[in-house]
Amino acid sequence: MKNRIQNRDEIDQDDGRTVINMNVDGMPWFRDQNTEISQVPSTENQIDSHHQMGWKESFIISKYVLKASLWIIACYSIGIILVILFLIKIWS
Repeated sequence: MKNRIQNRDEIDQDDGRTVINMNVDGMPWFRDQNTEISQVPSTENQIDSHHQMGWKESFIISKYVLKASLWIIACYSIGIILVILFLIKIWS
């Protein structure tokens, strides 16, 4: 029994090897092999540099979110109504 516990501890230890390299081109954390850490730009003010949404864009997005949610509610409602009608048909 003690041998099994010792084997689990040996298996669970991290050997430091990389299973897959997550340094993929196009990702925000991508770094070239030649880039030093001090050369990487800071990401603190990136939100401010992007386009801020205006009231028209937020209205359009809200309209489409409402439309999508109404479609989902309608589909579930129709499904529930059909199940109720089917159960009434069976039990009557």
